[in-house]
Amino acid sequence: MFHPVKNNACTAQEAFNRDQWVPNPNPNNKESEPIASVHLEAFTFIGQLIGMALRNKMLLNLNFATIMWKALANDRPTLHDLRAVDYDTFAVTKELRDGVKNDDSPPGEMNWTATTLDGRTMELIPNGKSTIVSKARILEYCECLEQFRLNEYNAPLKALRQGLSMIVPAQLFSVLTWQQVEKLVTGASGRLDLTLLKSQTRYSGIKSGSVEMTWFWEIMEELDASMHASFLRFVWGRTRLPLTAAGFTDRFQIDIESRDERRIPTAATCFFKLSMPKYSSKEIMRKKLIVAIENSTSFGFV
Repeated sequence: MFHPVKNNACTAQEAFNRDQWVPNPNPNNKESEPIASVHLEAFTFIGQLIGMALRNKMLLNLNFATIMWKALANDRPTLHDLRAVDYDTFAVTKELRDGVKNDDSPPGEMNWTATTLDGRTMELIPNGKSTIVSKARILEYCECLEQFRLNEYNAPLKALRQGLSMIVPAQLFSVLTWQQVEKLVTGASGRLDLTLLKSQTRYSGIKSGSVEMTWFWEIMEELDASMHASFLRFVWGRTRLPLTAAGFTDRFQIDIESRDERRIPTAATCFFKLSMPKYSSKEIMRKKLIVAIENSTSFGFV
């Protein structure tokens, strides 16, 4: 159904988003075979699932590439999106364009073909396999290759949008940016909204205004976005918070259980619960908490 983006296998240091996913454009192995209807029906079903999640205020942990969110928002992909999923193609066309500006000769013989994400060879123009890209048509070749790359997922994405529109009014997405669409489906990314999290926190064995809880929230403020995601995964099995208080199915619970500072914090993800000893200093709390987050531990001594 889905493939890792081409950047996943790219060796260039500039290739980012290696953990993102895009639709499999066509699971058939033969170039001449059309996309199987069952493949498109599956994407329609996925669109319906996304729509049902939106209706029920359920966030989905979907790490899709920007090109997918733009499709849902009816936004046009750009070369920035190409670089985000396929740096090699982006670099090749940039090098070719720079060569045209400098009146350089083509770096080698090229045909009017492209290899799809699923490994098929497709012609960019009629008889592309037997046609050499001339120096005079390099810019045209770059444009064809880029547009092919940006649009090779069109069929499954169209099916996904169709399924989504069966559950959620299509007009909703026409007024949203792709970033807003992603946020609606997956929740807020980056640093956690600690004000929101605090409002949904209850305490056991300690008061919210205690010095220990002041330390805890100060430490949370000091952690970066990556650690925030790891923390939420540790205590709740998720990497994003709901957008509003109404989206919380459970309140976050902080439970102070003992004074044994050898212990590191533990978590019960099913109950959105963090348990930890009553540490004697902020620095000790920070050290133990980070150890627990980085090792996703449930029990231990350090």
